[in-house]
Amino acid sequence: MMRAIHMMLCLALSLLLLAPGVNAVGTEHIGTYSSKITWENTGDGEYRIFIKSNETKLYDVVYVADGNYSASDIYFFEVEFTYANGTKGRAYDVNGSAYVPASAKTISYNITGLQPLTKYVVEIRHGNDVQSIEFTTMSEVVQLPKSDLTIYLILAVVVGSFAVLIFYLARMEKRRLRSAYIYIAPAVLGMVLLTFYPVLYGFFLSFTDYSLSYSQEYHFVGLENYINVLFTPDFSLVFTTTIIWTVGCVLLHVLIGIFLAVLLNRKIRGRVVYRALLLLPWAIPSYISVLTWRSMLEYGGTIPSALSGLGVNIDFLNTMPWALFSVIMVNVWLGFSYMMMVFSGALQGIPEELYEAADVDGFSRWQKFRYITLPLLKPAIIPAALLGFIWTFNMFNVIYLLTGGGPVGKVGVSAGSTDILITYVYDQAFMYWRIGFAAAYSVVIFMMLLAFSVIYLRAGGGGESVYFTSRKRTISPGVTLRILLYGVALVYLAAFSG
Repeated sequence: MMRAIHMMLCLALSLLLLAPGVNAVGTEHIGTYSSKITWENTGDGEYRIFIKSNETKLYDVVYVADGNYSASDIYFFEVEFTYANGTKGRAYDVNGSAYVPASAKTISYNITGLQPLTKYVVEIRHGNDVQSIEFTTMSEVVQLPKSDLTIYLILAVVVGSFAVLIFYLARMEKRRLRSAYIYIAPAVLGMVLLTFYPVLYGFFLSFTDYSLSYSQEYHFVGLENYINVLFTPDFSLVFTTTIIWTVGCVLLHVLIGIFLAVLLNRKIRGRVVYRALLLLPWAIPSYISVLTWRSMLEYGGTIPSALSGLGVNIDFLNTMPWALFSVIMVNVWLGFSYMMMVFSGALQGIPEELYEAADVDGFSRWQKFRYITLPLLKPAIIPAALLGFIWTFNMFNVIYLLTGGGPVGKVGVSAGSTDILITYVYDQAFMYWRIGFAAAYSVVIFMMLLAFSVIYLRAGGGGESVYFTSRKRTISPGVTLRILLYGVALVYLAAFSG
């Protein structure tokens, strides 16, 4: 009897090994109307994707072949691949078909157009090999993670910390000013619930593996997400692009703003009209301006067509470095007006007597600008440049609407050539559904901006006026730092308890 059982098992194993390559396929995300599947690359050729539900139909074909792919090629967002070392890339669009390099280890495809709560069988056919998977899409009502004590603990820590802080500030002030804190308490509470709580909850998620995949559960993974953030090849590329983008935009914003403010501060005819016209780029909603620029810069648009008539062929949005130049140019167009108005207001506060005394001393225009205008503009330049740096560092609309992060970056890197940190985080959260990983990226971005702000304000004297000394601090930095560290420690303990 036992010998017969052993023979049957061996026969079954032999049949399994001799069957045409039936390999397991995995899913990275099962959604309501889409599902992302991943399969192994077993060789060059065509991979035909069939979907079986009520009927069997061919969904798409992915080709695997070596070719002369370059960063300027258009790519598919739906098809990705992963090399053996873990780096990722997107499939290339060759004559409307998705092509993947032959050295790819796995291939992923985001299948869309599915129905909720429907059972599907997906087959990947490659010659005689068949890889298949069966799954059921989610319902239209997506269940959020189970609420547990951790969430309420974080909320209690946030509200309690700010209540203690307000009480401490009220004690430090004079009696007649204490009632002011009572009046601002509702606004502070609203800010705590709508702003600070989501921020700290995102901080909590950065220590978890939360992902919109098979289930909505999550587990504490410690610093794993932060290690993945800092030691993936995407980070260095995206961080470098972010620095070039931010420094270039802010520098041009400030320089153009100062130049126009000084120019329009002179007594020239029609300067009010000029100011109104120059304010229009900032007054018009940014997405309208960006889409207008996109229609002019895209291949076949107004600007490339005009240059083509002169014998110059440039694809501004799909080739580097023109794509990066285009997004910087459009953002400068959107932001120089704000800087111009800030510096124009600051120029009105400079006493005219200083310039009259400089004329008596024989100062040239450059000397008056260097020794009078620029030093007295410093209290306006420092905070304006700081805010501009923070806004530009996190500027999502321009890049997302103009280039979508493209063109394709280096082979084996999923980030596009114009992706900055914030657009890359968006892709990770809402394209790949890696919520915990994206939350860790957001915390890293916050720490970068916090460190830059502290260093910048210390180096620039905090933007204090040249006429008056700063007021004496009512709260020592040590107390503020202890409160901050206390809150961070409690949040980390809350994350650990989850």
